[in-house]
Amino acid sequence: MRVLNWLQKLGYAAADSRMKRMSLMFHTVFCDLSLRMVFREEMAAWKPDVVHAHDGISLPLASKVADDCGARLVFDSHELETHRNPPLSRIRRWQVQHLERKYLPKADAIFTVGQKIAGFLSSAYRIKTPVVLYNSPRVLPNPVANRWDTPDRTNLREELLIRSNGFLLVHTGNVTFNRGIEQAVIGLSKAVSDPAFKDAYPGRVHLALVGNRVPQVVARVEQLHRRYGACIDIHFVEPVAANRIVEYISTADASISAGVPLVLSYEFGMPNKLFEALMAGLPLIASDLVEMKRFIAENELGISYQADDTDKLAEAFTELAFNIDRYQVSESRLDSLREQFCWEAQETKLLQTYERILESEVAHG
Repeated sequence: MRVLNWLQKLGYAAADSRMKRMSLMFHTVFCDLSLRMVFREEMAAWKPDVVHAHDGISLPLASKVADDCGARLVFDSHELETHRNPPLSRIRRWQVQHLERKYLPKADAIFTVGQKIAGFLSSAYRIKTPVVLYNSPRVLPNPVANRWDTPDRTNLREELLIRSNGFLLVHTGNVTFNRGIEQAVIGLSKAVSDPAFKDAYPGRVHLALVGNRVPQVVARVEQLHRRYGACIDIHFVEPVAANRIVEYISTADASISAGVPLVLSYEFGMPNKLFEALMAGLPLIASDLVEMKRFIAENELGISYQADDTDKLAEAFTELAFNIDRYQVSESRLDSLREQFCWEAQETKLLQTYERILESEVAHG
């Protein structure tokens, strides 16, 4: 009887696995059909001048609505959809490539988040180089809805009760897979095992992880902390409203962006945390992702290290921690960087692109 039950369970598991594979094979088709059935007619009835697809799944619908009402089509590529994390199966990657090859050349404008991704898309699909909009905070934050706001949280160091003689390193963004947080725990622990840290920072070294958390990753981080990290303190901190994050983390000493180049989208990444640190005036310790490394070097924002090497991370953090004054950004240069890279500057590029494609429509009308 036990064998029979086991075989039945095995059969159900196999059937479930087949169903999952089948659903992934037709994922793009299902999404396109369902979105068109629900939204296409109503969206076309609005008679929009521009239809803006905010991700790859909505691109076919946006293109069809734009055709229906003679609107301009805009696509926002937040990452390399064909090389995203977790990696796509072979058939899913083919589907996404087919979708992008079909619709990207039809777009009147394309936005993306970095120069390397823009170049990749231009080369892969023989299109005009997309406009780069960095995921940067505003200088003057907009208010958010009350249910998302965190008005009582403005000072990370004060919230964690960390004294001024402690070193506070902050990581913003989700605590999830393949963000390099595990490597950071090991590398920082190696660095801080040096007795000189106790003299330089008697208030200890603290790593604050600000963001939503995946339980499996938290468990792994805690396991590594028990094994390697007795000399550092790790704090899991609840997310802060987007309009307050810059002020909130500005009381830290430095920021870390430890992403690993598991997929090409990550290797070419320009993450939000990079610009949150910049806007907060925090020196950065960051893995050597292609564009991020160049950006940090050109703008003298901190130190990069080899992404898969915890010894190099330890060396980089030691250099930063013992020479923190050298890596501080002056107020005058910070003002210049904020003006150049803040969301207000990115917004200007977005509006100029909209004006260009709409003026083009008038000229050809």
